[in-house]
Amino acid sequence: MGDPVHQYPESLSAELTMKTILSLLVLVFFLPLIASEKYLESVSVSDFQKAINEEEGTLLDVRSPKEHKAAAIANSSLLNYFEEGFWDKIAELPKEKTYFVYCASGGRSGKTLNRMKELGFLRVFELSGGMRAWQAAGLPVVK
Repeated sequence: MGDPVHQYPESLSAELTMKTILSLLVLVFFLPLIASEKYLESVSVSDFQKAINEEEGTLLDVRSPKEHKAAAIANSSLLNYFEEGFWDKIAELPKEKTYFVYCASGGRSGKTLNRMKELGFLRVFELSGGMRAWQAAGLPVVK
């Protein structure tokens, strides 16, 4: 019967070893890509606040300059939805970074989220209910 450990012909054993090595190499090189969780969703005020406090990313206010000046979430950057070239500016942003997007009530930021999905962004949190929901929850704003 022979040794049960060495049942396979030498060529088959070498082929299995090569497949194992290739599988491990694929895992080593591609696991970081698989592990970086893709996330593009509308989230509640509490989840949005938690995300901006716990994750590194860019906070985008897609309202008008007048709305932004009246009240904004601290450390947000204004990117006016109604400004010519808005979509080009969105497309130029690094897609591998994390973004937190909000507007007044969720309309503009929701459309922005959908476009960012189409463009291949990996991590975008959109504030469901927008600034109105943020302020209704009593969360801080800067003026």
